[in-house]
Amino acid sequence: MPRSADGSIYVAELASRQPREGQPDGKTRTTVAKELRGPAAMAQGPGNLVYITELAGGAVLQIDVSTGARKVVADGLAGPEGIDVGPDGRLFVAEVGQKRVIAIDPASGARTVIASNLDIGLAPFPGGPPALVPTGVAVAKSGTVYVSSDIRNALYKLTPPTP
Repeated sequence: MPRSADGSIYVAELASRQPREGQPDGKTRTTVAKELRGPAAMAQGPGNLVYITELAGGAVLQIDVSTGARKVVADGLAGPEGIDVGPDGRLFVAEVGQKRVIAIDPASGARTVIASNLDIGLAPFPGGPPALVPTGVAVAKSGTVYVSSDIRNALYKLTPPTP
């Protein structure tokens, strides 16, 4: 969960389709961006930037929380869920529709597959709502990528190649 310098936290609200900023007082909330296509997860970027995965939109967005400026970093993804920023600045995303984890260069949008054929992306039951168990991604300072497997109830430890 991204956190700003003043202690505010940013959360992706799937139902409202809006990422929000919550102030340290626990009462004040503001909308960061409107009408996203299924925001699933967020990660803190440099400065005032946050990255958001759009599950239904198949994209990763960059939003400047101070100005509201929005940029598509990557699109055409199959169910992006968990996201984190690595020590080298690359974005690591669980693309559950492809059962893989990819690294994305936020400047160019270039993608590298880090691992594939993973047991991630719990399917909803037929005719039901989305499973709402997003696949989590966390990157250690060492660059090791950890990914939760909602299907196997496990944790993957991945060592991505250097760019």
